[in-house]
Amino acid sequence: MGNNPTDTVTLLFTDIEGSTELLQRVGAQYTSLLDRHRSIIRTAVTEHDGTEQGTEGDSFFITFDSPSAAIAAATTAQLDLLAEPWPDGIQLRVRMGIHLGEVAHTAEGPVGLAIHHATRIAAAANGGQIVLSDSVRSATATLTGGAGVVAIGSFRLRDVGIVPLYQLTAPGLPADFPPLRAPTEMPGNLPVELSTFIGRIDEIHRLIVDITGHRLMTLIGVGGTGKTRLAIEAARSIETSFPDGCWLVQLAPVAVDGGVPSAFATGLGLAASIDRDVVDDLVARLRDRRLLVVVDNCEHLLDAAADVIERIIAGCPNLVVVATSRDPLMVSGERLVPVPSLPTTEAEGLFLERAGAEAPDLMIDAHQRLAVSELCRRLDGLPLAIELAASRVRSFSPVELVTLLDERFRLLVGGRRSRIERHQTMRGTLDWSYDLCSEVERAVFDRLSVFQSGFDLSAARAVAATYGVDALDVADIVPQLVDRSLLQRSTASDGTTRYRMLETMRAYGHEHLQQLGVSDAIRERHVRYLAATICELALRSLGPDEKLVFRRAGECLTDALVALDWCIEHQEWELAIRIVQIRAVLDRRETGEMCALLNDALRASGEAPDLLDEMQRVDRRMRLRETIAQAVERGLRTIRSHRPVPLDRPSWPPAFDFQYGGYTAAESEELVASLDDYLDAPPVVRFNAGFAVIRSLTHSEHLEHVDELLQQFDLLARELQSADARDSVAYMRGSLARQREPWGDAAQWFACIAAPEADSPQEWFDVTVKWHWVTARAMSPEPFHLTSADLIAPWQWFREDPNLTVLRHHGCVSTALALHRLGLDDLAQRFAAWVVRDF
Repeated sequence: MGNNPTDTVTLLFTDIEGSTELLQRVGAQYTSLLDRHRSIIRTAVTEHDGTEQGTEGDSFFITFDSPSAAIAAATTAQLDLLAEPWPDGIQLRVRMGIHLGEVAHTAEGPVGLAIHHATRIAAAANGGQIVLSDSVRSATATLTGGAGVVAIGSFRLRDVGIVPLYQLTAPGLPADFPPLRAPTEMPGNLPVELSTFIGRIDEIHRLIVDITGHRLMTLIGVGGTGKTRLAIEAARSIETSFPDGCWLVQLAPVAVDGGVPSAFATGLGLAASIDRDVVDDLVARLRDRRLLVVVDNCEHLLDAAADVIERIIAGCPNLVVVATSRDPLMVSGERLVPVPSLPTTEAEGLFLERAGAEAPDLMIDAHQRLAVSELCRRLDGLPLAIELAASRVRSFSPVELVTLLDERFRLLVGGRRSRIERHQTMRGTLDWSYDLCSEVERAVFDRLSVFQSGFDLSAARAVAATYGVDALDVADIVPQLVDRSLLQRSTASDGTTRYRMLETMRAYGHEHLQQLGVSDAIRERHVRYLAATICELALRSLGPDEKLVFRRAGECLTDALVALDWCIEHQEWELAIRIVQIRAVLDRRETGEMCALLNDALRASGEAPDLLDEMQRVDRRMRLRETIAQAVERGLRTIRSHRPVPLDRPSWPPAFDFQYGGYTAAESEELVASLDDYLDAPPVVRFNAGFAVIRSLTHSEHLEHVDELLQQFDLLARELQSADARDSVAYMRGSLARQREPWGDAAQWFACIAAPEADSPQEWFDVTVKWHWVTARAMSPEPFHLTSADLIAPWQWFREDPNLTVLRHHGCVSTALALHRLGLDDLAQRFAAWVVRDF
């Protein structure tokens, strides 16, 4: 068994629309019609140097060396089919799909995912229509003979995902067709699966019936039975019934109960509320929506998941939940859907399909077929176990795999198995795959199990390169673990390769760490790596690549939470402070789990007052719980202690404690003098300190030093080459102009702040700036021009984000002033009355 040569070819698939009805209509005459149809297509294919790869029924599979040849052949065939004088008024209509992609050449013909892609395009087309993929459109520079390409839209093709499709136009071809036979892009976040879904047709049908009659279905079964894939496939099959989308909430990365509500918010594409209960906020925002939510991996957070699901279902009458768990949620109205192992035929089909993708030249004769049956039976039809076995066919034949399996599963064969014994069967499968690895490969696999989410190669080296394993070993072994399906590979936001470990694998590797007595040491390496990475990102959070830094920090968040938990457990407060600096990058992306861990840290670190002050400063909720006097007291205590500012990590300046005023003119002098402590600090730290001081002075009307500080602040912003820093300078200049009341200048400064990108969520800062601008325009004596969108757009934010009271108050005042300036006093009075009544 060797690797087959691959090639990029253009694939044309055709079949007759309504062939079954046509056969019933014409009876014995159908054979002659089919032969004539085949002759027309073969003539066109031969004329344009195509290669017929196969026929099945009334369909053709043809390959070409170029997209232009495939398009020419398809056009010729369609024109000839339309011109053919079919008997008895029959119009034989053929649908065609063309795709450009990579295939592997085998003795039986080409194979590869591109073939599935092309067949799905043809199946979506209408009779007489030629539909092209984006790869064909992109590769075809010009078309001759008056032909053209028209965009139809984006459609979800089964096993392919959401893709743009195009219609070929040419003189003589019909131009108007019904919609394609594929659903258009729907809202939601269901993942695109690159492998074909095998079997489970009856289970999907029954689950769809359950979804139409119940609000909560829980798929239960042992790990590895394919609960997640079944739930997603059923959701995708019925997604057109849910106009607000089908959404996936993944609980596997969540480590503690407090993180469950925020995981729901993340999965549903919503920002977790800061100033109100997350679940109450979700219910309020989803109450009138019709959507389906797949909640995956509930078993390790059963009570917390059940509580959130029960509250959401109770408050959202049009929301349906499909959960996966190893145990029932025990929620009122729950319908349990056991997910058994695959039947023999489907299990074998799964193995053969996955094995064919791994080794396209694998020959399955009668002897190997019996081995496949034995292998699937001994693996209890568990999809995960079968896929692990199939991933090894490049090294071992099915007969050899059965021999290897015999050595591990001898004691688990035969007899009736309970659920615990099935779990042991899964463990046996993992043992078997694990034992095929070398000792060094096992060590790397075990150590990488400490990562809760994704990691890159440098992270893998930092954690796994110890105790006899060096960095070069890790670099060699990580790709091998991917090949063996022990790691999953994906592409990160910065274009680099990321890896992750399935939950079951992660638990399995962690058990080995505990048995070897090195679990805590490896976890400490993980924590120290996270601490260093977060500090490095935080020190780059203002700069030319700040957007990339933000996305990278988001990818670290789950691991950061686990690392912070370890720091609290081990009283490692300096590491804890470094970990929580992720808040400096992610700003308002608070999570319930982060809040819970900060509470634990604040309680546990009472004997370390320096760190306690800084952690309280990190925790933005302190601003809601404490008085202004308490905040100022903490800030003065830090300033007067003259604690050295760390040079190797970010820190939160005490000036943040002064932002709401409450201090004297003499204390403002102390605040300004505190900036001397930051002269040697990293640029981002100096910038944050300067911003905090200037904002505090401006908002408190201690303006004596503000102009001088703003000039220094501006120079530092230019040095950082940061768009966010430039916006901060403009914001402070606008705020200062607003205090001094040259309102026209204030409006110009607020207008300088960059609007968020179209695909970026609007944040509280964007809304604040917009309303500052509206207020300044309304108060300025200059000519006043304002569109309805200028007033309405900021209010749109409250549909998707928490209703922060201070922002709504600001919005009411700004809107009332603008309406008054426009002469709409009745409306202005209504907003003014809202301010008086509710605030």
